[in-house]
Amino acid sequence: MRKNLKFLVPIFAILAIGMLGMACSSGDDYECTGPDECTGNEYCDMTTHTCKCNPDCTGHCGGDDGCGGSCADNCTGGQTCSGTPDYICEGSCTPSCTGKCGGPDGCDSTCPDNCTGGQVCSGTPNYVCEDPAGCTNGTVQCFGTIVQTCTNEAWVNGLDCANNGEICVNGVCEAQGSCTNGAVQCLGTIPQTCVSEAWVSGTDCANGGQICVAGACEDAGSGGLGDPCPNGDGDCDAAYPTCLSDGADFSMCSLACSIDSDCGVDNCCEDLGEVGSFCLPTEACPGENALGAPCEFDMDGNGSPVNAGTGACSEGLICLGLDEDPEYSCAVDGDCLDTFLESWNPDCVGSGCGASFCAPSCDTVDCPEGWDPQELTSGCVCVPAAPSGNAGPGEECQSDPTPNADNCQAGLTCLFDDTVSFCSTTCTGTTDTSCETDFPGGCCVDIAAAGSPPAYYCLPAAYCG
Repeated sequence: MRKNLKFLVPIFAILAIGMLGMACSSGDDYECTGPDECTGNEYCDMTTHTCKCNPDCTGHCGGDDGCGGSCADNCTGGQTCSGTPDYICEGSCTPSCTGKCGGPDGCDSTCPDNCTGGQVCSGTPNYVCEDPAGCTNGTVQCFGTIVQTCTNEAWVNGLDCANNGEICVNGVCEAQGSCTNGAVQCLGTIPQTCVSEAWVSGTDCANGGQICVAGACEDAGSGGLGDPCPNGDGDCDAAYPTCLSDGADFSMCSLACSIDSDCGVDNCCEDLGEVGSFCLPTEACPGENALGAPCEFDMDGNGSPVNAGTGACSEGLICLGLDEDPEYSCAVDGDCLDTFLESWNPDCVGSGCGASFCAPSCDTVDCPEGWDPQELTSGCVCVPAAPSGNAGPGEECQSDPTPNADNCQAGLTCLFDDTVSFCSTTCTGTTDTSCETDFPGGCCVDIAAAGSPPAYYCLPAAYCG
């Protein structure tokens, strides 16, 4: 027994990187999943998914911080705090900019950039004038709470960690107190150990021509950007040392990034949600293809993509597809319409049918009209809905064994084997007794392919063990 459109349940797209299952907790258990879900002066702590109070001491040197605490006395340069009710710094302030080409001057302002002769200001923490070649392209650092990346041998500002209530540590945004003492991790090629609930960096593994794996230095593998890494970080080379994986079928070598130029020519830096921002190879970068349009798909990497030359999906859409399958033989694209819906953009590749389309995620929003939600290993995605007809539960439906039957009513799915077809409804598990309403003596069975998320459907008594 299988579902109509054999691969509807086990679809997995190589381009569905934005939804990699790196965090396994259910969003239903979260108090918040983003900044818009908290109120007042609260922010969403993405490490615990709870709303936390964000102290507000802007322009004040004392008094209530709005979170039950007190603002610190930050008056400098000989100034003093006025006290209640304003709590502002008073008196004459003398800027402290000796030997500095920028940064705070101690008087709520910034030291001027006084570099000359083609030199540039180094930025935090020293703010000294240096030659433009003072940084190495692709390296990162912190400029206060701002992440900076070296681009064209000059530091370029990126994300301000403070916007998410975080701090900047070694060029990466982190929540304060976000680690457990003794824990280890890798920051690119740098091993880090958690000390006093803060990450402390060790010696850069790159200094010895190695990469960092699970907080320790190891010899690098050979996997480049986009190459599979079934054994984890150790499969990846020093340039792209991080293995991204959904824990099931998909993995690839990548690099944490801030901007596209971090990732090399024609590649891109994409925000992958809770996972962070990572480099994607050219073929996985956003294109211009709209909702429902075909997209180039080559999950098996055999060099014969489905819908070759159609390009990539636009920002916010995912290329879902099925590689060519010799089981569904073809000579021209039209032969594949016996296997796939026309809305799936079927394509005859070699002698087998495949399909691909640009689709939205349904993890946080509902699917658009004419699209149905489908749970995959990587999350919820929307797929084009099959055309509806008048066939009800248990009645024959249009399929390989019964090509002249009507389509199922909206909300029902056509299931079939070699000789029989019928419309069915979803159910929740083997103990679900609701199936007996439409199928007396029937049962609820998981019909998904091995390794795919469960897909429970009601079956007639003849199929129940």
